Amino acid sequence: MIKSCDSCQPEQAIEPDSLNESISGPSGSEESSSLSREPTPPMFVPIKRSAKEKQKDLNEAIAGTMEVMKNAIENDSTKYILALMRDDMKQAREQDLRFQQLMGTNYNSKYHQIRLHNLGHI
Repeated sequence: MIKSCDSCQPEQAIEPDSLNESISGPSGSEESSSLSREPTPPMFVPIKRSAKEKQKDLNEAIAGTMEVMKNAIENDSTKYILALMRDDMKQAREQDLRFQQLMGTNYNSKYHQIRLHNLGHI
C-alpha cells in the first residue's frame, strides 16, 4: 500500500485520514480493520450562524453604541459652559447696544447743537 500522493501509481495513493492517524507499514490493513471496529468520538462540526442572528447582533451593538453616545451628549458638562458663555455674550451685546444708543444720542445732540451754533441759529 502506498501512502503518498506523489507516488508513481496515483490510483493506489492513500491520503492520511484524520480519524485513522496510526496506519503504518504493510500490516496497516490489520490495524485499520481493528480501528474501524472501535467506536470513534463524534467529530466537532461548528454550526454556522444564520444571517438573521448576525444582523440581530449587529443591530444590538449599534443600539448600544447609540445609547452610549446619547448619554454622553446629555451628560456633557461643556454644554453648561457653552450656555453660560452664550448668555454672557447676549448680555454683552445688549449692553454694547445701550452704550451705542447713549453715545449716539449724546453725539447727535451735541453735533446738532454745534451745527446750529455754526449756522448762527443759536
